[in-house]
Order: sequence, then C-alpha cells, then structure tokens
Amino acid sequence: MVYRKVVPLTTRTTPARHLKCPNDPRASARWLSTSSRLKKRFLRLILLLGSVTLIWAQAQDTPTQDSNPKSQYVEESLLAHGFEVYKSSYCGICHTLPAAQTAGIFGPPHAGMGVIAAARVQDPNYTGSATTAEAYLRESILDPEAYAVPGYAASIHPMPAYTTLSDEDLTALVYMLLRQ
Repeated sequence: MVYRKVVPLTTRTTPARHLKCPNDPRASARWLSTSSRLKKRFLRLILLLGSVTLIWAQAQDTPTQDSNPKSQYVEESLLAHGFEVYKSSYCGICHTLPAAQTAGIFGPPHAGMGVIAAARVQDPNYTGSATTAEAYLRESILDPEAYAVPGYAASIHPMPAYTTLSDEDLTALVYMLLRQ
C-alpha cells in the first residue's frame, strides 16, 4: 500500500500564472499597469458626465406651453387643412418644409417657422408692421414686400402676394406654419 499525504484545499497553493493579484510580481502586466486602470476610471467618468449632460440638456429643451405654440393643443383638422393649402398653393416649390415633404430652393425654409417668426418680429431690422408671430406670417403671405428675409431679398423668384386665399385658408395656413 502506498500512503499519500492529504493536503486540505485551503492550504494548497496555486501556480503564479493563475493569480490575478496586483501585489504578486509574477502576475500579468495588465494588472500592474496603472495607465490601464486610469483609462478605465477616466472612461467611466466621461460616460457618467455625458449621461448627466444629456439628461440635463433634454430637460432644458422641454418647451413650456407659453413659449412655444407647438406645445399647445393642436387642432388636427385645422392643421391638416393648413397642409392642404400649403400644397395646393405650391408653397413647396420655393420653400422647404420636411413635414409637407417639400424641398424648394428659392425662398427661406419653413421648418421651425413658429419660433423664427417670433424672433423676426423682435429683430431690430424688421421693417414690417406685425407685432406677433401670427401677424408676421399673415403679413408675409398677404404682403411679402413688407419685409425681405436676409439672404432672399434679391431672389430671382420673389414671393407673390397670396391675396386670393380665403380667410379660412389663410387661418389654416398660418396655424400650420406656427406649429412647424
């Protein structure tokens, strides 16, 4: 009979190549690399800051009901009628409006028109008589020569006055443009 000495598992030693301990000089270079650990910490910090910044930016971009007409209750039938008037009046030949799937090149784009109209009324170079975004859009449709948008004053295709629109069509068109 051969007698073997039985060693409990807790006292057995593991070869150094299997150790993942940073204090063992025979461990892999990756565990001893300070720059690798710093890179991981730095990337975690960047991801955390990026996430916090994204959440903060989204909270700041949330418009209030008072500041943006787009956030208010939208009357779907009036909006749809506005799109119909926009397309039937061929506004998209000159103006770009992604919501109406138009890509005109002669006039200023209509995307974000509600905010743009409010800013134009406040612009010190504004020469029209409108005092609100809605009045500005009405004026631009009925009397486009009252104010020429910078960069489009010398267009080879000046905007015609749409005085033949009914009041109902004009109201729908302005309503739709304010919500872009």
